Parts: sequence; C-alpha cells; structure tokens
Amino acid sequence: MLTRGNEITVVDTDFGKVGLSTCYDLRFPELYRAQVDLGAELLLVTSAWPHARLEHWKIFNTARALENQCFLISSNCVGNTHGRSFRRT
Repeated sequence: MLTRGNEITVVDTDFGKVGLSTCYDLRFPELYRAQVDLGAELLLVTSAWPHARLEHWKIFNTARALENQCFLISSNCVGNTHGRSFRRT
C-alpha cells in the first residue's frame, strides 16, 4: 500500500544520488528543485498516468528535466485497471 510521504527523498545509489517520486508529484516543480538542491543527479518517477492524459505526463516529465538540468527517468504502467486504460507511448 502506498501512503503519503512527509519528507523529500534522495537516496545514494551506485549511479549517484537519485530523487524519488510518484506520478502526481510531477505537477509540483518545487519538489524536484528541492531534490536537486539535496544533491540529486537523477530523478526517478513511477506513474499510473491514464492514457487519456498521457500528453500531460510527457510534458511534465520534460519540464521537470529541463527546469532542473537533470536526467529524469519515468515509468508508466501499462494495461487496464479499474476501467482505466494505461498504454505505452
């Protein structure tokens, strides 16, 4: 089960410092700026973004990467869940 976090998450990995977030977080640029300020060199986003709004997801991903001059890797789910369609791009 997912629960709301209460702190900004940046973890050390073999690839460097990685900022972690989930799909809805993409709407808040301040979170990603704070992760970069904490040393994040890579932003990692997991998502369940419905196909009907997939273009918004793409724009948010691009914007967060450009705003922070940082690599961003995101993954969206695929298939159908509870009547919602999730498709590959």
